[in-house]
Order: sequence, then C-alpha cells, then structure tokens
Amino acid sequence: MKVVMANLMLACVSLIVLCLMFASFSSAELDPKTVVGMWLFDENKGNTAKDSSESANDGKLMNSPKWTKDGKFGSALEFDGNESKGHVVVGNLGLSGEITLVLWAKPSDAADDDRLISNLSGPTNPAFAIRFQSGAVDIWGRAWKPIIPKFDDNKWGHYAFVLNGEGNATGYYNGKEEDTVVDTYIFTDIGIGATFLHQWGQYFSGVFDEVAFFNVALTEDDIKIVMTRGLKSALAVYPAGKLATTWGNIKANR
Repeated sequence: MKVVMANLMLACVSLIVLCLMFASFSSAELDPKTVVGMWLFDENKGNTAKDSSESANDGKLMNSPKWTKDGKFGSALEFDGNESKGHVVVGNLGLSGEITLVLWAKPSDAADDDRLISNLSGPTNPAFAIRFQSGAVDIWGRAWKPIIPKFDDNKWGHYAFVLNGEGNATGYYNGKEEDTVVDTYIFTDIGIGATFLHQWGQYFSGVFDEVAFFNVALTEDDIKIVMTRGLKSALAVYPAGKLATTWGNIKANR
C-alpha cells in the first residue's frame, strides 16, 4: 500500500511539474515565437552580436564597441559615444502593428541626446527612434515626445516601449508604467546606439544588455517577468543560443 501511495504521489508531483512547464510556455505574450529579434550580448568577443530569435538578424559591431563582463545578465556591450562612434547594425525585422521593445541600459552621465535605437533609413525622418535627452527618455515617430520622464545616470535600468498598433506608445521604466504618447511609427532596418538617417551621430555613451523586439504588446506583468528573470530565463534560451519553441526542443535539452 505504501508503495502504491508513493508512486501515486510521484505521479501527481510529476503532473504538476509538467503543467507548470507547459503553462510557462503557453503565454501568448511570452511565446518565443513572438520574438522577432533578440540580442543577449553574451558572446563577450568578436564583431557579431548573435540574434537568439529565429529571425537570424545578427548584429554587426561597427567601430569596435567594447565587450564587458559586467552586464546585467552575463556580458554586455559598452559604448563611448562620439569618441569612437561605436554602434551595432541589425536588419529589417518586418515590424508593424503591435510591437514591444525591451532592453537594459546603463547610460553614462554624458548621455544626452544619445540614441538607444533608430531606424537605418526612412522617407524623410527616422519614423522610429529612442533617445536619452535632458534626464528623460524620448520616442520619435514624427516628432520627439517624452515617454519616460526620468532615468538614472550610471545605473542599470530596464526600459520597455509598447506600441499598440494604433499610434499609442507606452514607456516602462524598471517595470513601472510611465507615459503614453500618440504618433505615427514606421520601421525599416534597425540600428543600436546611434542616429542612422541622413547623418551618423548622437552616439550612445554607456552599456547595453538584452535588447529584444516582440511582435505583440506585452503587459506590465510580462515586462516585469522579462526584467526580473532576464530574457534567457523568461524565454528559455538554451546553450546553443537559440529559443526553444517546441516541446520537442525542450525535451531534447533536458
């Protein structure tokens, strides 16, 4: 009888564990298939920032931004602004409709009018860009608009920007909802750490880690999960550096 009860208990525990595992991968918002570009910067060497999504948009390091082991999660990329003009070029992610951008950044005290993310090209204006400016974070569609009123210099901060596909963009700082602005956003090829349209300038000064684009509008709770657990844990990035998008992939890595 004791053996039967023990086996029954083991079966129950196993079922609970399996349910929890499936639940963690069943969230539509945190479904790995919704990630269209993700750069963890965990290489700590070389001239390429691997895209850990299935889009294969590896980033090309330009002007030698420095690898550092002092990232928020693992290693990261350090930029020194206009001194060396380091930046990263990635491709066209096919972004439209609902979009979420998340990233960790540690801006230096010299970070002013520094671009975090920008389109590489556009008809007349970037149509999408994020910058640090005068103690705030601004977003560009057709004009600069403050979306996060205040950030801290020389400290790691988690920044998220959620576009609902209807012109509304909401900023989140360290998991807390900030301001919502309305504009028109158009995406082309994406670059990290500089302005890329018409002129190359406004280079970022500080450290970047864990940049990702989703093709859904994440909720505040989703953003907090990504912030606290890190992208690798929240989305199950395995040692091969790619997302596990199916149960078969999960089993293969057990």
